Amino acid sequence: MRSSSSSESFTGLFLRVGCILTAVFFFNSYVHAEIVADSFDDWSADGEQSANNWYNGYYNLTADFDFSYELDDFIEYDPEHWRGNGWRIAPTGAPWTWIAQEQSHPNGTNSAPNEEHWAIRRWVCDQDGEFAITWHLRAQNLNGDGTTGRLFINGEEVDSASVGGRDDVGVTRMVCSELGEGDIVDLALTPEGPNGNMLDGADGSYTRLTIDNVIPDQDGDGVNDCEDNCPAVANEGQEDDDLDGMGDACQPIADSSTDWAFDGLQGANNWFYGYYNRTLDEDPGYEADDFIEFDQFEHWRGTNWRLVPSNAPWTTIGNAAGADFIHPNGINNGEEHWAIRRWICDREGDLGLTWSIQAQNTGGTGTTGILFVNGEEVDRATIAGNDARGVVRVVCRSLFEGDIVDLALTPLGPGGDTGDGADGSYNRLIISASQPQSDEDGDGVVDCLDNCPLVANETQSDTDEDGIGNLCDNCPAEVNPDQADWNNNGRGDACEEPPFADSVEDWSPVGEQGVNNWYYGYYNLTADADSTFNEDDFIEFDTATHWRGAYWRLAPSNAPWTTIQQEGTHPNGINNGEEHWSIRRWVSDRDQMVSLTWHTRETNLGGTGVTGILFHNGVELDRAVIAGGDGVGVTRTKVVEIAVGDVVDLALTPTGPNDNRSDGSDGSANWLRVTGDLPDTDEDGFHDGIDNCPEIGNAGQEDADDDGVGDVCDNCPDNANSEQADLDENGIGDACDDVDVDGVVDTEDNCVEVANADQANGDEDELGDVCDNCPAVTNADQADGDLNGVGDVCDGDVYADSRTDWSVDGIQGENGWYNGYYNLTTDFDLFYEEDDFVEFDPIEHWRGENWRLAPGGAPWTFIAQEEVHPNGTNSAPNEEHWVIRRWVSDVSEGVNVTWHTRETNLGGAGVTGILFLNGEEIDSEVIAGGDGVGVTRTIALELAEGDVLDLALTPTGPNENTHDGSDGSGNWLRISQDLEWVGLPQEICGNGEDDDGDGLTDCDDSDCEAEEDCQVVAGPVFYRADADDNGAVQLTDGIFILNFLFLGGGAPPCFDAADADDNGSVQLTDGIFILNFLFLGGGEPPAPGMPGMGACGLDPDGDADGIGCDQYTNCE
Repeated sequence: MRSSSSSESFTGLFLRVGCILTAVFFFNSYVHAEIVADSFDDWSADGEQSANNWYNGYYNLTADFDFSYELDDFIEYDPEHWRGNGWRIAPTGAPWTWIAQEQSHPNGTNSAPNEEHWAIRRWVCDQDGEFAITWHLRAQNLNGDGTTGRLFINGEEVDSASVGGRDDVGVTRMVCSELGEGDIVDLALTPEGPNGNMLDGADGSYTRLTIDNVIPDQDGDGVNDCEDNCPAVANEGQEDDDLDGMGDACQPIADSSTDWAFDGLQGANNWFYGYYNRTLDEDPGYEADDFIEFDQFEHWRGTNWRLVPSNAPWTTIGNAAGADFIHPNGINNGEEHWAIRRWICDREGDLGLTWSIQAQNTGGTGTTGILFVNGEEVDRATIAGNDARGVVRVVCRSLFEGDIVDLALTPLGPGGDTGDGADGSYNRLIISASQPQSDEDGDGVVDCLDNCPLVANETQSDTDEDGIGNLCDNCPAEVNPDQADWNNNGRGDACEEPPFADSVEDWSPVGEQGVNNWYYGYYNLTADADSTFNEDDFIEFDTATHWRGAYWRLAPSNAPWTTIQQEGTHPNGINNGEEHWSIRRWVSDRDQMVSLTWHTRETNLGGTGVTGILFHNGVELDRAVIAGGDGVGVTRTKVVEIAVGDVVDLALTPTGPNDNRSDGSDGSANWLRVTGDLPDTDEDGFHDGIDNCPEIGNAGQEDADDDGVGDVCDNCPDNANSEQADLDENGIGDACDDVDVDGVVDTEDNCVEVANADQANGDEDELGDVCDNCPAVTNADQADGDLNGVGDVCDGDVYADSRTDWSVDGIQGENGWYNGYYNLTTDFDLFYEEDDFVEFDPIEHWRGENWRLAPGGAPWTFIAQEEVHPNGTNSAPNEEHWVIRRWVSDVSEGVNVTWHTRETNLGGAGVTGILFLNGEEIDSEVIAGGDGVGVTRTIALELAEGDVLDLALTPTGPNENTHDGSDGSGNWLRISQDLEWVGLPQEICGNGEDDDGDGLTDCDDSDCEAEEDCQVVAGPVFYRADADDNGAVQLTDGIFILNFLFLGGGAPPCFDAADADDNGSVQLTDGIFILNFLFLGGGEPPAPGMPGMGACGLDPDGDADGIGCDQYTNCE
């Protein structure tokens, strides 16, 4: 097998200039002699493995002993994993390991069962020859952490590439290789992002693999593209004078990066640097003589050009350490400046102009790059503020000596914002003596000369002569080279009516309410009695009190953060006292049907996310949740009939994707526009305002159930359900669905998610008994004030609550509460027991408001009224501490024990909450580092006076990291009366029945352990560590013990044999002991020894350890 790859990094790709469009191969970018295999086209819709030689499966890295992928590590999906449209290990939820026709998803170690899985497409070769193997990867869920694609041939990795979580362009790469019949090609998707993060952070992706039996030669020079040193330009001789791996035919004649003059000399290598002041241009519209050249004496700062030595205006051009840094100046800093790199042509010919733009400050609002030739715009691209990948574009032009090429950077972002929101960027311009010959649409016109490079148009028809071919022009009858389309409806602005109202353009710079029918205010959800927004809940900002000179803000500084700017806006989170929604309101001055187009995105990209909601007369029309790092956001359109006086509200709430209502740096931008242009999204002849299925073409408007929703998009076309409710989101409306499969459709089921065919409802409150939190007492509202899972009407007195019982004086034992910790690191058996609790000392550890082991710094072991913090092994003194709230019972009866744990430092690595009764774990939950909601659980227990409840917080997060990564958290413990408890009968020993209903009879029940007949006696002879009684000490013995302890596996036939370390109990340490002995050189099992080391024997401890040996059958 011989393989070679054709792929490059962004930087390497750019350096190839003329090769720029062909070093990355798209699936339709060259003519194939024959596609031998294509994972997309060959997909089996019936879930047949081996169809067209394709197999689908995964690799479990976590369970792999050597953590290195090999051919036989591939685990083929079983037929039980076929879900109708794709392969998936679990039908829902984690693990997320799945493969569909193009979609794919790995599983990260933070997702159950805490294993790293790679999703793999496999093709088995059925012929001999040399092949071009092309693979593609891009992000699908655009809020993830990124993934890595890995290509293997016969288990050997031949190529790999990582893509960011927001990269919906991704990579397409080609590897050339000789293959023989039976050779195996695997395309694996791993959860590892560009930053090395192995966790699964919404890593849904698209992957595709094709195999072609002809290797392309795009420039037709007889050298295939995998071996061509200039694949886009014919160079049969492969000349490369400087031996840099790039053919001479691809070498640039000018490069703004490598030609940079480090002494600030204007004109060096024909390059000049300056700017354009758009604000002061009396005739807006850039022309070549609008260029203002930087003055060497006034503006050269030693390493870069900058208009002022510091602060605004930020107009800057640099090349620090080879990085082509550039910064425009936004209108929010007084004037809008474009920063410009200019090159004066010194020759005549057909040249390739390659330019790029990338975000540097990835917290900005975005920028636009524009390429001009002699003052005429020839190309432009806008990128989001967090787009560190950016764009690379190629333009072909015939130039003459003296022609001027300008590359300008403007502060205009994707949302139309010309403010400077940290717009630091990189850009670069390269001029090549040759032009790329790629022709992606195959129309005979090379891409860089094609006025419609992605759509075949051999005639190059361009009616409006704007440089955009008719077939891809969004307004072919009107000149619009920028293809502006503010509402993203596919029709250029030049072909549409201007808006009736525009929140950006209509903004009052003097803070006057009502100008152009716009009003600005907020909604106080916390103070609203019904917690539901209505039209009259709008609170209008007061000009005298809340206008801050350039924007509206409730407080002059700090919280509450409720703010509205021309485009910027900020809600107030519940963590700042009250939840406020910021609201832009427009009052209609017309009677007609209109389009309401609204936009929301994040500007503070480190936040926890927000939600945008559109209302008409207080009724919600639309909503979208925006992730905290989403600087692109959404732009949506709704068509409605309005009348004079109607009210349209665009609200921004602090609720992010995880339902977190706190304000975690929620600075955002939004706008609202109202137009009379009514879109017909599906182009079926009915505009969206009257179309009963606006996104799917249905010219007949069929609607069998007359519910206003067309049959082609109705999730229950036979039963009227205009609201389209679909509780389980399976695509079948509740009116037709039966989620719990109990024979009762959801709309009539009194327990939609829990099967109850009999519909039993003892209290007749519309909720079936099986899902009623108080089935004996009517409580239709299911009120549960303490969130303990028991309805308030059934909940009894509160016996203890760690929050309300908190001792403000630091008294241990007050109200039965004690505060302390557990030092796992110094615990000999690494296993928490009741007497491992270390009580804080009131003299040494009480800090006036809280308990803390150290007065400052590490260890961080800390307990306050609700706040808590464990100590990780990475923090001094490099010990793992669990913080523990302990309550000693003073009641003997059935109770409801409710516990809660959440993260408060949302940047941490996660924690684990564990509940113990008398040292025995009874419940636990792992909390992710960003989970500010956490869990609240209730367990019904029977307590006796003196019983001990411990609520522990450990530093172990979802990835089993025991470090303390900002693990500040909140937890509490509450014990209340269980009104439904009637006491339990006692077990009667020796009658063969389960008298107390706990599933255990006679001597198996702890109630009978003191009975003489139940005493454990020494069993038969045995071999130590042979837990599964097979006559040998093997890996299977360790696995047997772990299955028994944690996965419900069968009990050992001889507990003494399973007690490998002879400590008197069967624990996790026994499995570890066996593994250490077998693989790490650990000590041999204690007496009576093991197979091959002598005869079986009795336990030297006799029956002192109390565990015994019922049977053992494999003595020699």
